[in-house]
Amino acid sequence: MKRLLNLICLGLFLLSGQVLAQLPHLRVSALNNWPDTVYNNQNVAVSAVVENVGSAAYQGPLQIVLQTDSGTFSYLYFNQSTSVLILPGDTIVFSPPNGYIFDSTVFRPGNNVVVVWPHSAQAIQVDTFLVTTYFIQSLFQGINDPKPIPGLKLFPNPAHHEAVITSPEIGLEGVRILNSMGKEVWSLQGENMYSIALPVQQLPVGLYMIEITGNGGQRSGYRLLRQ
Repeated sequence: MKRLLNLICLGLFLLSGQVLAQLPHLRVSALNNWPDTVYNNQNVAVSAVVENVGSAAYQGPLQIVLQTDSGTFSYLYFNQSTSVLILPGDTIVFSPPNGYIFDSTVFRPGNNVVVVWPHSAQAIQVDTFLVTTYFIQSLFQGINDPKPIPGLKLFPNPAHHEAVITSPEIGLEGVRILNSMGKEVWSLQGENMYSIALPVQQLPVGLYMIEITGNGGQRSGYRLLRQ
C-alpha cells in the first residue's frame, strides 16, 4: 500500500509538472520609449513588448502592471475586454492609447526602481522586468510644451561655472531654476532679454530644471546638469 501511495504521489507530481510546463510563460522583454528622467504629470508614449517563452499559446485579455519602489501599483496598460493571442515564441506590443502619465501618486522624487510584468486572470507563468527612472516632482512640463520658444539655446550643458541662455528671435521675460524636488532656487524677471547668464556656480551639484518664458507667453524647458 505504501508503495502504491508513493507511485500515486509521483504520478501526480509529474502530471502537475507537465501541466505547468504547458502553460503560457509571458514576460516583458522591453519597454519602448521609457525615459530615464521624467517630470510630474509628464505624458509619455511608452509601450511594453510582451514575449511568450512558454510552450502553450496565450489567448485572452492582458494587462501590464508596474510597481515602484514606493510600493505603489499602477497600470501601464489596462484592458479587460479585448482578447489577444500570443503564440509560443511570439511577441506583441502593448501601448496605452493616451500615453502613460508619470505622477506623484505612483512615483516619488529621486531614483525609482520600477518592476513591470504581464497580468492575466488566467493561470500563466510571468517574469518581471526592472527599470530605473529619475522622477522630478514638478508641475512644469517644458519638454512637452506645445509652443516652445524658437531658436532658444542653453549652453554649456552640463555646466560647472556658468550656463547661458540665448534667444535670437523672441525676447524673454522670465527664467526660473527648479531643483529635483520642484523647489525654485533662482529666478530672474525682465523684458526683452535675449541673453541670460545663469549662476550655476552657486548651485549644488545635481540635476535642475530650467523654465523659460517668452514675452508672448511661450514657454520652454531644459534639464541642466550642474557638475
